[in-house]
Amino acid sequence: MTRDAKLLALLSLTALCAAWLCGVRFADQDLATAWHLLDPQLLRADLLRSLFYLHAQPPLLNLIVGVVLKVFGAHAPLALTVLWATCAIATSLATQGLATELGAPRWAAFAAGAFVAVAPATLLYVHHVGPEIATAAALTGSALFLARGARWKAFSLLGVACGLRSLLAPPLVLVALLAAGKRARLPALVVFAVLALLAVKNGLVAGTFSTSSWLGMNFARVTVARLAPAQRARLSPAAQPPPFGAVGEYAALIPVAPTGVPVLDEPRKGSGANNYNHLVYARAGRMLLRDDLQAIALAPTAVLSGWGVAWLQFFRPSDEWPFLAENRQHIERWAQLWDRAVDLEVPLPVLVLGQTEIYLTLLAGFTAVFAAAALSARNGPALWYSLLLIGWVAIVGNTFDVGENYRFRFVVEPVWIALAASLARRA
Repeated sequence: MTRDAKLLALLSLTALCAAWLCGVRFADQDLATAWHLLDPQLLRADLLRSLFYLHAQPPLLNLIVGVVLKVFGAHAPLALTVLWATCAIATSLATQGLATELGAPRWAAFAAGAFVAVAPATLLYVHHVGPEIATAAALTGSALFLARGARWKAFSLLGVACGLRSLLAPPLVLVALLAAGKRARLPALVVFAVLALLAVKNGLVAGTFSTSSWLGMNFARVTVARLAPAQRARLSPAAQPPPFGAVGEYAALIPVAPTGVPVLDEPRKGSGANNYNHLVYARAGRMLLRDDLQAIALAPTAVLSGWGVAWLQFFRPSDEWPFLAENRQHIERWAQLWDRAVDLEVPLPVLVLGQTEIYLTLLAGFTAVFAAAALSARNGPALWYSLLLIGWVAIVGNTFDVGENYRFRFVVEPVWIALAASLARRA
């Protein structure tokens, strides 16, 4: 490890400790209530069977949480905090390494890693059970390994990212292969085959041939949810409740026979939280995919406004996610300073698609860096691979969902920061 890497790791660890001293803590209650997690009681007592029947999300996050619950018991929140903190440090180091491989000067590469290390969003996602910080580490590490010619490691980490976040669907692996070149064909196809098998398993379990059965319901937030009640009445029964309504709302309209499998049958988890892996969501999701297309034809203007909101939210600070709000209070001054001085918050004179301000660094800077990197004279596999990762998350995330788009950007933000640092070589 180089001297710069040691300093960066120390900076990242110091920032995490400072956040802890300010009162930021792992949100224990999210283990019992998070939408993307199965019932913790089933993860402890029946992990492998529960994972097999998991269709709502790719399995890696539930596998990690399940193993941690089994091994560490009541100390699981602390163990996950340490694990996610390790991912945060790794992300900072990978950002510095990727920036260096892309041609950034030493100072710019270090600054890129430091930005990731001290960003409020990094400090907050470490203390949340979601897969964001682990996905960011996997994607940034994947780009770094590709830049160094380690193609098996690169695509293995890309596979890990796809196993953590449904946004990173199996076709991404084939898209990434276009940038990585022919010599990456074997590792890419092996990873794609594993993910395809997972999709086939979900098809057999829930009738949805994908790594997540939520696609139709996520897309409905952009499409069906924006229709007038009279328009929704012309669609399927799944279009009548709001997207991701309670199990009972869908079960009353879409009959589903019991399977004898708790993760598919139980309407609620042991904590009382809704079970979003109930089989009715897979059935509703398939119906909603057809409704989504009809909604575009019925109300194209409403859907376009949904896409507009999604893109504006994509360029908002990642620390704004409501599920981080309690912890954000403990570092509120730092978060506000970051949003205003680094993200360059600018109030809008009028309300634009529900937004009262824009963030120039994110809106203009993100776009400018992407364009400048794409036009760079030093185009190569690592640069195109990085651009494709960012482009996939932006286009797919903002097309098929609205409401948490700034959280989507977080997983590729370190790659973007590395690209920005690489442009400093021209200065």
